[in-house]
Amino acid sequence: AAFDGTLNVGAGQSYEMGFGGLSNTGQINLTGGTYLAPTLNHFGAMDVSTAPSSIKAVASFENGSNTNVNADLTLELDSLFRAGASVNGSASLINSPGATLTALDGVQLNVKLVNQGDLSIGSSPGTLVVDDFTQAPSGGLEIELQGLIQGGSYDWLKVGDNATLAGLLEVALLGGYLPTIGDTYQVLTAGS
Repeated sequence: AAFDGTLNVGAGQSYEMGFGGLSNTGQINLTGGTYLAPTLNHFGAMDVSTAPSSIKAVASFENGSNTNVNADLTLELDSLFRAGASVNGSASLINSPGATLTALDGVQLNVKLVNQGDLSIGSSPGTLVVDDFTQAPSGGLEIELQGLIQGGSYDWLKVGDNATLAGLLEVALLGGYLPTIGDTYQVLTAGS
C-alpha cells in the first residue's frame, strides 16, 4: 500500500499488516516499537530514536531514502540497501540471525553494523562502507572473488573505525575464476 503520511510506532507497540506492506514515501518514527508486515519498500524518511525498535519485514531501503538510527534498530528478516539510500546515526543497525542484509555498490552505512546473520556486499562483487562492524559468532560474511582488484573484482568491506570479528567467512568464486598460489585479497580493512 502506498503511504505518504506519518507513522508513529511507540514503545511496546507494533504496526501490523497481515498482507502486503507499505511503500513508504512519508515518515516512519520508531520509538521502541516494531513494524510487522510481509514487506517494507522504504523511499521516504525513517527516524529511530528509542530502543528496542525493529522491522520484521522483508525490507528494501531505496535510492533517496533517509534513515536516522539514533537508537538500535534490529532487522529481523532479509533486507536490501540500494545505492543512494542514506543511513546515518549514532546507534547500531542489527542484522538478526537467519536474515541476510544485502548492501549494493555505493551504499554507506554511517552507523555501527552488527551482523548476526549473513552479510552480502555489492553487486557481485563490490564495496560496502560502514563506521563500525561487529560480526557475532552466528554471523557470516559473504565474499565474492573474480579477480585481484579490491572492490572491483572482489568484495571489500571498508570499516572506518573498529571491526570485531567472529563467525564465518564465506567465499564464492565467480565466473570460473580460480585463484593461484600467492594471490592475496584484502577483503576487510578497518581503522583499528
